Amino acid sequence: DAPDNRSVVWAAGDKAATEAAFAAAHRVVGQDIVFTRSTAAFMEPRGVLAAYAAGRFTLHAGSQSGHVLRAIVADCLGVGRDDLRVIVPDTGGGFGARNLVYPEFVAVPFAARALGRPVRWIASRSEAFLTDTQSRSQNLHARMALDAEGRITAVDVRADWWHGAYWVNRAPHVIVTWMSPMICGPYRIPAYRFEFTGVFTNTAPIAAYRGIARAEATLVLERLIDRAARETGSDRVELRRRNLIPLAAIPWQAPTGARYQRNDFLGSLDAGLARIDWDGFAERRAASAARGLRRGRSVTTYIENAGGALAEFADLRVEAAKPEGGPEDGRVRALVGSQDCGMGHATVFGQILAGLLGVAPDRIVVEDGDTDRIPQGGGSHGSRTMRIGGGAVHNGALSLIEAGRPLAADLMEAAAADIGFAGGAYRVRGTDRAVSLFAVAAEAERRGAPLQIEERFEVPGMSYPSGCHLCEVEVDPETGAVRIDRYVVVSDPGTVINPLLAAGQLHGGIAMGVGQAMMENTVYESGTGQLLSGSFMDFCLPRADDMPPVDTVFNPVAGDDNPLGVKG
Repeated sequence: DAPDNRSVVWAAGDKAATEAAFAAAHRVVGQDIVFTRSTAAFMEPRGVLAAYAAGRFTLHAGSQSGHVLRAIVADCLGVGRDDLRVIVPDTGGGFGARNLVYPEFVAVPFAARALGRPVRWIASRSEAFLTDTQSRSQNLHARMALDAEGRITAVDVRADWWHGAYWVNRAPHVIVTWMSPMICGPYRIPAYRFEFTGVFTNTAPIAAYRGIARAEATLVLERLIDRAARETGSDRVELRRRNLIPLAAIPWQAPTGARYQRNDFLGSLDAGLARIDWDGFAERRAASAARGLRRGRSVTTYIENAGGALAEFADLRVEAAKPEGGPEDGRVRALVGSQDCGMGHATVFGQILAGLLGVAPDRIVVEDGDTDRIPQGGGSHGSRTMRIGGGAVHNGALSLIEAGRPLAADLMEAAAADIGFAGGAYRVRGTDRAVSLFAVAAEAERRGAPLQIEERFEVPGMSYPSGCHLCEVEVDPETGAVRIDRYVVVSDPGTVINPLLAAGQLHGGIAMGVGQAMMENTVYESGTGQLLSGSFMDFCLPRADDMPPVDTVFNPVAGDDNPLGVKG
């Protein structure tokens, strides 16, 4: 309707090879998909508090990276970064949409300076619906080519991306970086073509949101495979099995440029099928039919790219006990550049440090979110924290042990080469002589140089976690009501450091996916651009009783680019 409202057209892939594959295909299937527009709906709406004193700003704000926020806001205010302190307190949810620098982050400190007093702004829920960045909103046109044996020979995907009235931050870069490389998924697809067109619309802007662009790529691919199975009369599981990349073929170089590390796609599929009792479906369907209900099921496999900023910082310190405490009443303090938005980072970083340093968890303090205390950091996004931030903490702990070894040798009058470390203490090998980590920290402080290490850890590129989701639903044909009866997720995130927290992350993502698929839709009035879904009366989030118990299975294959083996 408006041919001049395109902002960008970008394409990738081998057009000639893709067209040749479609020309030679035994079967071509196509699917048009409308991926609805959603919003993060944070537990806590956006908020900011700013003060200005003695030529320096202090800004309190909910964000996924205090350091990125400081850099951009300082530039907007025309001040040096050292003249702005950003503090990110405990924040109720990030999901990618808090990775933005919203206008109030600049306007409020500006007002604080102009008025000479602290200024606070908190969004109402209505303001959040109107001005939070939104997500998805793509019209997808996709084709898949298959040979006579049911092997996928090419995919061709075009996406019309309805991104709002303007771009924010790295908006087109997100599609290029996260969607295009994943368009072939975990399958052996030799040729592809991907093109996206940015479209200006009278809506809030689109930005990152949980699984940004990877969700769209997975949806397209899995819907095409299901359609191919229906049109060819093939079994949907066997069609996937025939095309999945086997573990023996990895590392795998996808035609999209992505290089997959070790992933057991077939193992995850088999584990999910067994866990949900795939072969027992006919009996459950008959039982549903006896109650006047219809039962359906699905299976999807996926791989995603994880990473974002590829380097992270950690400052690790061992603090000796205070005079009023016992000799072992010291602390290990970790100042980390990543940012916790309710994910439990302190717990997992604490586990890493407790295991390496032999220190009780209650002796460990983890800090983040203060640019005065922590000089640099990449924040949290793209499932990067444990892989990259955890790498910094892990390597920093080992460096801390090495830094204390000469001091321990002096205390025990032994050669540093004869000193080992285990269980929170340095020991002279072959003897019972030992000195604790906290005693060494006390000696370091006595000498005027605290036991402290600054560590920076960097990875070469993206990692590739994967898995399989399976679901069964019951539908009431009289009312259209849908009930999710069972849900299984098999996840390969690499090494699982804390299974409870990892499962919680998966459950939260599934709840958001359920909302996207069944309930949520941001709607604007045609012709006026008036938001029609501007409250929870009109925008429906899933409730507890909409969610089934999620059966979580881990099938971890360790990553190879960080000391923890985490993939994301």
